[in-house]
Amino acid sequence: MITLGGQNMVKLELNRHINTSIDKVWNASNFKTATGPYRVIILDEGNPINNVGSIRKIFNGPLSVQEKCLSSDPPFSMTYTLLKGAPVKSNYLGTITLSQKEDGTDLSWVIQFTPLIPGTGILIKGLLKGMITKVIDRIESDAKMVNSL
Repeated sequence: MITLGGQNMVKLELNRHINTSIDKVWNASNFKTATGPYRVIILDEGNPINNVGSIRKIFNGPLSVQEKCLSSDPPFSMTYTLLKGAPVKSNYLGTITLSQKEDGTDLSWVIQFTPLIPGTGILIKGLLKGMITKVIDRIESDAKMVNSL
């Protein structure tokens, strides 16, 4: 954990090597469609070229969160924030970074947040890790499927 102004900021970092090109991974990780097994409704289309400003609502059973795309540098990186739906303060920041390698693409997904209720960071981190791992699994599957067509 990172201490920031007396508050405990939690950091989660997930990394995956995907055996296909950066363009295919980028296309599979589109902010509007990369949802893993979760249902999504687009609330605001944002910029049609790079998705900046897009707002999506993601459903996981009866629970939902809203996320907003803050920046996009295709095919290398994207940042987003959580607008509502999770017990975190407004400093939630997610960063997805792609790096082309000789044998595929490295994907890094980093999230930083401060829990709304002190002491719950580890629990929230565990829940987010499971959810994001499912999204990364789908990104990998979709990117490889495009590769095999």
